[in-house]
Amino acid sequence: MRWSWPMQFAAGDVFSEWTVLTAATAVSTTKIACRCSCGTERQVQASSLQYEISTNCGCARRRHTAALGKSQTKHGMFGTRTYASWSAMRDRCDNPKSKDYENYGGRGIAVCARWKNFEAFLADMGERPAGKTLERREVNGDYTPENCKWATPIEQALNRRTTRWLRVGGEQVCLAEAARRLGWSGSGLASRLAKLPLTEALITNPRRST
Repeated sequence: MRWSWPMQFAAGDVFSEWTVLTAATAVSTTKIACRCSCGTERQVQASSLQYEISTNCGCARRRHTAALGKSQTKHGMFGTRTYASWSAMRDRCDNPKSKDYENYGGRGIAVCARWKNFEAFLADMGERPAGKTLERREVNGDYTPENCKWATPIEQALNRRTTRWLRVGGEQVCLAEAARRLGWSGSGLASRLAKLPLTEALITNPRRST
């Protein structure tokens, strides 16, 4: 819509969250005395009122940020690896559109109520060390302070649901470690286990160098 200037503004006219305080005959660049719904008073350009370029003093954005609990000024950690781990945890547990949701939230893995807040997560876990990622001690348990730690990739691999465990020399070890001790490659031992009884598969590789 095209507006014809000058225009008449009456005291009490409302434009979004602005209320005009003083009547005025204005051209597009005239500044009009206004009060925001939060109580802030400011001179607002007439065209900004008429075309809704300015709808409030900025309080709406501040309210929205506070409601989401995402004010970066509280922790200053946005963009860090610690924040990335927290955000990824929330995404795979709470977001059905996440590519990882099926293996986490989709099978009942949840983030505890306390850790919905990043500051609480940071207070419990500290900053993420270099070379480590967030790990649950009990792979079927929730993300809670008691069940989580910062772990190396090797520790993560050993704690996967798909990790195969074998008993070698009276000790339970993962397939990769069993293969190393027996002189087989991991794929070689896996192949033997698919074809032979466990007792026959778990023999020292006769070609292993001594």
